[in-house]
Parts: sequence; structure tokens; C-alpha cells
Amino acid sequence: MITESERLAISALGPEVVRLAECADGARPRHFWRELLVTLYRTNPDVMETPVGVRFANAVVCRMERDALTDGYLPTGKVGKRNLAAGCYSFAEALSVVADYLVAQGRDKAVLKGLRASGMTVREYLRTEFDIITGPRAAGHSPHTTPDRADMKSFRFALDTARWLARRRAAEERRRQKWRAVRAWRAETPGRVM
Repeated sequence: MITESERLAISALGPEVVRLAECADGARPRHFWRELLVTLYRTNPDVMETPVGVRFANAVVCRMERDALTDGYLPTGKVGKRNLAAGCYSFAEALSVVADYLVAQGRDKAVLKGLRASGMTVREYLRTEFDIITGPRAAGHSPHTTPDRADMKSFRFALDTARWLARRRAAEERRRQKWRAVRAWRAETPGRVM
């Protein structure tokens, strides 16, 4: 499937690239994608240095590396202000980051309800909402469940953990506010009353 940035680059780069990119929908070997990039940089170096060309090159590299992707490393994604490409996040860590973000936004229950109603998998949701591209599942799962159900179970666990941490942070903040008020009262009250 060709993305919008790829489509823009193809229209700017000409028919030679269009011919190569028409084959892009099928599963192609790594040397095909490497040949495509080399051709682009040789024939149109000025266009490949533009932001659209750079995005197109990044998309091609992501396609080259898609075969090498696993759950152990996610090369793309942005959750709130956190750019997952700037770090080294695994699938489980990305689930935790997404869960923290959704709980902080108050959208966690709505997202779970939407996933159940739409039949969308957790991986599809992460891809569409946060641009997180995952590889094949690296870890095994119970033979009594499907891989998608195992992902949903992990996502629910991450959401439950994020909710628990949010409640704990809120309780800690209430405790701190209470003790600030007690300290202020003690500072204002004469010593003989205590």
C-alpha cells in the first residue's frame, strides 16, 4: 500500500519511479527496495533532498526493514509528545506508553470499547492511531488463545497498570496536600495549643 507521502514523491520523481513503485504493493525482497533508493538518488538527487523525498526514502527504508522487524524494537511511532523512534522501545514498552497516555487523556475505556465493537486488533489500532509499526510477534503465547487475543490481554494489563499508577499518584498528591495543610496549621498555631 502506497502512503500519501510516497504518492507525492512519485508524482514529483517521474515515470521511472512510478514503474518501480507500482510493484511496491506486493512483498518484494530487500534488494528491490535498495535498487529503488539507489535509482532515486542517482536520477533525482535534488528532489530526494526535499522533505517529501526524505519522507519517501524513510518509507522505503521502513519497507526494507519490515522483514527484520520484531516486537523487540519499534522504529516508528509518536505517543503524545514522546517520539518512539528517538528511543529503543519494545512492543510491551510501547503498550505501556500508550496506556499511560490514554489513561492521562481519559480515553482508555472508550478505546477498549471501540476495539471490541470494531473488531480492530491492538496492532492495527497502534498503527492507525500512533503510527507504531510492529513486526511479527517475537514472544509466544498460550496455545489456547489466538495471537490477537494475547495482544488484547497484554493491552488490558498495561491499561490496568496505568490506571493503578494514576490512582496511586493521585492518592500520593492528596496525602502531600493534607500534610502541607497540617504543617501550615502547625506553623500558624501557638506552641501551647499543641
